[in-house]
Amino acid sequence: MKFDLQDLRLMRAVAEAGSITAGAEAVHLAVASASERIKALEASADTPLFNRVARGVVPTAAGMTVIRFAQTMLEHSGRLDLALKRSTEGLQGEVSIAANSVAISFLRQPLTRFLRDNPGANVTVHEVPSAEAIDMVLQRRVDVGLAALTDTSPAIKARPAFSDKLVVAMAHDHPLASKPAVRFAEVLDFDLLCLRPQSALDRFLTSQAAYLGRRMIRRVAIDDVGAICEMAEAGIGVAVVAKSAVDRYAKQMSLKLLPLTEAWSDRHVSVFWNESLERPEISQALCTAIFD
Repeated sequence: MKFDLQDLRLMRAVAEAGSITAGAEAVHLAVASASERIKALEASADTPLFNRVARGVVPTAAGMTVIRFAQTMLEHSGRLDLALKRSTEGLQGEVSIAANSVAISFLRQPLTRFLRDNPGANVTVHEVPSAEAIDMVLQRRVDVGLAALTDTSPAIKARPAFSDKLVVAMAHDHPLASKPAVRFAEVLDFDLLCLRPQSALDRFLTSQAAYLGRRMIRRVAIDDVGAICEMAEAGIGVAVVAKSAVDRYAKQMSLKLLPLTEAWSDRHVSVFWNESLERPEISQALCTAIFD
């Protein structure tokens, strides 16, 4: 059976519309040309592909077989076009990032720009605590880290990206609200509104509580900063969150934001990579996008 992609598009369009006229219009063909194409296909297949009925046409069993294969072939053709387009636009390849919770929010805009400008690039982001992000870069499990750096290996090459701060969100009538700042130990005396237990921030706060010999009292664990802020406003509990993540909600709600007194609440986030490895061009381009 002889055919081209336009024949397959026409077959599909006619079957969907139930009319040669409407199908021809859908694929931008003259009705006469569409009719000739269908006749040629039927001659090549040596069997009718459509039955003519009072209100148009319906596919025969053979026609349905052709249409099913046409759908598959057209999908493959579309994927081929996309793959060829990607091969000629921007950078190609895979790049992986390990980032803490604070950095995840910061990544949204630069990552969107990078992916838009490089259709052939694929990015995987792992949300982990800062210490784990450093280990993942050192162990060559990811290409780039974006997290708070403290003591690092000489193999780590870093560049400061931005600063943020962990704050405590609560209702204005909360017992802690009159204080200018609070210690984390004081926060642990109250019900906590937390991100999901496996989030990088929750894991970090859990480790800080353990260092104090305490446990966090989780009233709720939910992966939605907006919902956490609404609950804090309602007096259900307090939440330790990144200021950059909560600021926009604080402007719309009656929330009190208090700084923590601990030095670790200041989150100075850097982009870093393993200096002992030759960085692929795509990895370098992503780092550049983060700073643009």
